[in-house]
Amino acid sequence: LMKFPDFTHGLEKEVAYQVLQNFLELSFEHLSCSFQGFTSDMVDLVFNEYIGKAESRAQVRDGLLDAIGDHVFVFSAIEVARYHRGNATEEENKLSRAVMKYWTNFARNG
Repeated sequence: LMKFPDFTHGLEKEVAYQVLQNFLELSFEHLSCSFQGFTSDMVDLVFNEYIGKAESRAQVRDGLLDAIGDHVFVFSAIEVARYHRGNATEEENKLSRAVMKYWTNFARNG
């Protein structure tokens, strides 16, 4: 089990990088085979996207929490979507496209 450092007053970038690296390594071990292939380059990309421009310890902490939260929810959503892909009938696909058009039209025109 991974222990997180006290982050109530923020984190240093080096500590956040290490936590992110450990978190991603551990989580990729438990993902389905569709997400195999963890590399250290991934840590750099995620770190730069979420934490790279942070100017304070609090911003570093918030970026780390955002990265972890996005990872937990987005990867789970992608895995679930992959399980449901390709099982729809042609009629269900047409209905899905029609509903997407309705929502797109609503978003565009109100």
